[in-house]
Amino acid sequence: PPPNPCSGVTVGVSGTTTNPTTLTSSDGSIAVTATGGSGFTYNINGGTFQSAASFTGLAAGSYTIVAKNSNGCTGSAVFTLVGTNPCAGVTVVVTGTTVNPTSTAVSNGSISATATGSSGFTFSLNGGAFQVSGNFINLAVGSYTVVAKDLNGCTGSATFTLTAPNPCVGV
Repeated sequence: PPPNPCSGVTVGVSGTTTNPTTLTSSDGSIAVTATGGSGFTYNINGGTFQSAASFTGLAAGSYTIVAKNSNGCTGSAVFTLVGTNPCAGVTVVVTGTTVNPTSTAVSNGSISATATGSSGFTFSLNGGAFQVSGNFINLAVGSYTVVAKDLNGCTGSATFTLTAPNPCVGV
């Protein structure tokens, strides 16, 4: 039998990773180098072998890269890409002032909400559409939740309760 060209050959795979910019983006990459021969081709997660030692457009996850030299000897390494959470370390705090309705029969109360902890806020009242302003008017007696969302989607919320004066006080 002919000698095994891979006998005594160790193919090593190492690389540099660039993590995706967010938890859901696919802009990560892995650039690999191989030792233990020449004429390398590479595959990722069992795909087709290619001559390029760089893999781009990758989302967060685990990737196995196999390097094969010109004699067919292979080596592999596992690389893990982790998406960064743009909200890590961000605490959005919602505060506000309220104006209570003048009676239980009218809807003339309001909430003026502001947020701190980030920038570019939009505001939502009770799960409604987000709007640029934190001002909500024509509100009746009740409990309201205001959510503030920043440019990266980080959120914070606060609950405000509007009440009406007791019509029997002083009678």
